[in-house]
Amino acid sequence: IFSLGLGALLGGYIYSLQPITRPWRRRLAMITITILGTLLAMRLTLPALLPDDGQQALPYALPLSAVTISVAAIGAPRYAAIVAIGIGLFAGFIGATSSNLAGTELLGTLDALKLAMVYIAGGLAGAIMSERTSNLAQFLLAGLTVGITTMLVLVGFWLLGEPRANETILWILLASTLNGIGSAIIALGIHILIPFMLRVTTRVQLMELTSMNHPLLRRLQEEAPGTYHHSTIVASIAERAAGQIGADSLM
Repeated sequence: IFSLGLGALLGGYIYSLQPITRPWRRRLAMITITILGTLLAMRLTLPALLPDDGQQALPYALPLSAVTISVAAIGAPRYAAIVAIGIGLFAGFIGATSSNLAGTELLGTLDALKLAMVYIAGGLAGAIMSERTSNLAQFLLAGLTVGITTMLVLVGFWLLGEPRANETILWILLASTLNGIGSAIIALGIHILIPFMLRVTTRVQLMELTSMNHPLLRRLQEEAPGTYHHSTIVASIAERAAGQIGADSLM
């Protein structure tokens, strides 16, 4: 119930306070489905990984930043920033209320804070690197950024903890790698599958249309070279004008 409520709240925020590129209803549905799916998946999987008594960092390997990468690629990083904070707070809520958390109240509070900090930082990093994502390399770069950010936060908490086991660094590296790679792969899958189902045009699809190897462009170049070159010049002028005013030239 809490995850559904939080997902509806985030969707309502995006709807009421931020403009969404048309078709806004389908884009909002896409964002809401992605958020709700992530929250439900987190609620089902995260409690099973807590507590992290063996310091294996498994609770931090979940690719939850995939949702922020997807939302940033669909809309804008400012949407994803709110989603990242919501995801992190929900992770902290699960950590603080999970019946599997053993030990003192202070230990549970620190674990909850650690969960929240890791997923908020990773989500924000992924959102920053996912603005106007249009190809596979940008998704991979966003995943790499998520992994590095997750590792830095976990190492920071490791340095603050006592005692510090050296083998924990290897577990942190493994968890961060799984988090980053998983976030990139899942975000790319979301960006391809859900827009196809809801008939939403994405930047990745538009980039495919601009390829010079597209059959329609090759046919235009062969059958109407004058029109092709004229269209290319006009498109170049429009692209430079969009860049000057800060608009998205691809859209």
